[in-house]
Order: sequence, then C-alpha cells, then structure tokens
Amino acid sequence: MPRDHAISLPQGLHPTTVQENVKHHPWIDLWPIPRMRDNILLAVDYNEDQLCNALIEFQDLPNDRSGLVVWGEPWDPASWEVCEAFAQNWAWVIQGCTELYESTNRWRSERGEQPIAFRA
Repeated sequence: MPRDHAISLPQGLHPTTVQENVKHHPWIDLWPIPRMRDNILLAVDYNEDQLCNALIEFQDLPNDRSGLVVWGEPWDPASWEVCEAFAQNWAWVIQGCTELYESTNRWRSERGEQPIAFRA
C-alpha cells in the first residue's frame, strides 16, 4: 500500500518499511501491532498454516483457544490479548511487541489473573 493511502489508517495499521518491501499474504496486514507483522515477515522457516490456526480458530481446524483475543476496537493494539500457550509456542512472533505485552497483562489483571512473564 502506498504511504499516501496509509494516512487514513489507524497508527497501528500503517505499513512498516518491511511490509512495503517484502511480498506477503494480506492477512498479515490485519494485525495492529507493527513489530508482530515485521517478525512474521522476517521469519525464514515457519508453517504459515500452523501460525494462522494458532492465531485464530477455524471451524474445521479447532484449537483450545485462539492465540490472540480482541476485547475492543480491532485496530487498537490496547484491545488485544495473547494467550499463554501462544506466547510460549510462538514467542518469536510477539518478540519485542511491548504494547501487546502491556495490553495482555492489563486484560489479565482485570480478570484477577497473574501477568504473563514475556521473554525479552
């Protein structure tokens, strides 16, 4: 997407330099956490179908719980929470995503759950 079209997008959905330079499937553009998108695009060896199923639940490919849950506006990174299993199994995807760490632990705190100790 050309930069001039990004002006009308919420900040978290503005394309990164990596997105503009690496050919990729458009589903990656939907995540409002720029570092997460870059982590996925820069990864060399991963199973895209497994990652997609770990992120969201499909009717024909159920998982225990979706990897990411949105509790508010989907364009707002503060609305997102990552589940513990995803954080453990796919740590490289969320590596350095501080806004996701903060929002996750805020949502967990509101439910009286312990925070996740994310790997730095």
